[in-house]
Amino acid sequence: MLEGTLAEFSLPSLVQTLSGSRSSGRLEVQHWRGGSIDLASGQVVAAEAMGREGRAALSLLVSIDQAPFRFDPSVSVRGQLLGPTPNLIVQMAADSEEWARLLRRLPTWDQNLELNQSWIQSASSLVSRKEWEILQASQGRSLQALLADPHYPPLDAAKVVADFLGIQALILRRQSKIG
Repeated sequence: MLEGTLAEFSLPSLVQTLSGSRSSGRLEVQHWRGGSIDLASGQVVAAEAMGREGRAALSLLVSIDQAPFRFDPSVSVRGQLLGPTPNLIVQMAADSEEWARLLRRLPTWDQNLELNQSWIQSASSLVSRKEWEILQASQGRSLQALLADPHYPPLDAAKVVADFLGIQALILRRQSKIG
């Protein structure tokens, strides 16, 4: 059993170490948006986070930079190779850097998003189809719910939300106060 915190070891570095030692088992990240990565003989064969699987889950997992982790070699893992592990590690490192930039611009993950109606009337024709789909999907939903949606790659959706919050095309829905 290997335990630690992602504040000490980045997730891509940790997976690289486990891969290099040809480890088998389950790496669990203990965080509300955490999940697990399964390795078989050092190869990444499965990943899960926020109900997402595979590469989307890996992308969500590298958005976490401060959480406990545990690698349990006694867990029997199965799955198909998600891709060449060295390539996955490179992609995880790139995604991790992108998430670090984005997280400074994103709201709390549980606050609902709302399309700015005046922006829609004046500038909605200036967005790509993919951006428009993500913007529509974000309406009335939290960032957490949007990123768990299997229809959109998490990092792409997060970029759209950050960019459109920045130009006030998306706004944060005010939380109603009870009492």
